[in-house]
Amino acid sequence: MPLADAKEILASARAGGYAVAAFNVNNLESVQAVVAAAEEEHAATFVAVTETALAYGGDALARLALDIIAAASAPLALHLDHGSSVEAARRAVALGFNSVMVDGSTLAYDENVALVAAAVKEFAPRGIAVEGELGHVARGRDRGIFTDPGEAAAFVDATGVGSLAVAVGTSHGAYKFEGEPTIDLPRLEAIAAATPVPLVLHGASAVYEDVVRALEGAGGHLPDARGLSDELLAAAVARGVAKVNVDTDLRLATVAAIRNYLKEDPSAIDPKKILGAARDAVREMARRKIRACRGAAR
Repeated sequence: MPLADAKEILASARAGGYAVAAFNVNNLESVQAVVAAAEEEHAATFVAVTETALAYGGDALARLALDIIAAASAPLALHLDHGSSVEAARRAVALGFNSVMVDGSTLAYDENVALVAAAVKEFAPRGIAVEGELGHVARGRDRGIFTDPGEAAAFVDATGVGSLAVAVGTSHGAYKFEGEPTIDLPRLEAIAAATPVPLVLHGASAVYEDVVRALEGAGGHLPDARGLSDELLAAAVARGVAKVNVDTDLRLATVAAIRNYLKEDPSAIDPKKILGAARDAVREMARRKIRACRGAAR
């Protein structure tokens, strides 16, 4: 089917008390896996592509994603994740994306406002959903800069942004926490009360222990890797998160499947079989995350 309206997907999620998953894809197999999972779970989903993924796969990655989405039965949006500029978003929109994140989270507040407001002015009248970020979701055990609820309300008013990524303690990558995983739920609740737009949680991979064990059992090495539990994710969704970005969990599933396939068959040389195993693992991981995002609403 045609691309689904990203703004409507997010509005329905916030009103319904659940979240939609946004899965980062990098190649044919990951796009196929994510779309298949969305169809099997009958779930609206964002197929997300970063600038680095576009640099890796070229325009062909966007075209194949659009072809696979067009043949799907689930409501799907094609989203630019962490776009660094209006120009990057413009390129994505020209390729057919109908949702863009313009990430000014490392800029000064006024510069972030100006960047996102310019994106909204250019893209929103054309039906393109625009996401911004306030605060900064960092990488690894760095907690980043947390989002201030009052500043979030001012930011939304000043930019007209359609959705807002917030920093409440998660981080990108496989090493999110030291000690017991935790996020600032009262802060998240206050942000949701201060602004009506759907909230986005980046750095939300669970880094499931069973997947890490499978990867390490096949020769990988991820000591002390730790992510956001499904229980904490559910608590965040209950406090206004309507979109959950997932990348690391798909990477772990991919690498664990490939390592285990080659461990079990050291003579394997057929990329279709090796990458097919990874595709199957990513599909199951995506289904797992969709169910975690929807909780009791599914």
